Amino acid sequence: MPIPRFGCRSTLYGAPALTLKEFADWEQDLIIGASLRVVAPWSQYDDSKLVNIGTNRWSFKPEVGISKAIGPWTLEATAAVTFYTDNDDFFGGNKLSQDPLYSLQGHVIYGFRSGIWASLDATYFTGGRTTVNGVLNSDLQQNWRVGGPWRFR
Repeated sequence: MPIPRFGCRSTLYGAPALTLKEFADWEQDLIIGASLRVVAPWSQYDDSKLVNIGTNRWSFKPEVGISKAIGPWTLEATAAVTFYTDNDDFFGGNKLSQDPLYSLQGHVIYGFRSGIWASLDATYFTGGRTTVNGVLNSDLQQNWRVGGPWRFR
């Protein structure tokens, strides 16, 4: 059973609603947006098993992003934090708590006249340390990801 996720996204500045004709002539400048993702604990969960499909807790992830076009270049940055509620029935009736997990993403994109684009992307995560029955675990998450995708038309 898939884990249900709900969310909403909104552009706060810089990307107005346009007709098809207006969109054909529109050029991006500065765009600011925000989102909120909620993951519900509505999946299979068995407290007698350490590994489960479900998590038996809620999570909430607010995120804000900014995108700035400068000629053929586009610079993008996103900041997010995921908050977790406690799992009061974790593996044999224990209580699992988790600190917020923070993330930063950055993208540098170059758009060629032919419609092809290439980018250099980086993401950094930190936080998310867990506590079981008040005992702090040694599981702080810190990770970098770097990539370089490209798109052909």
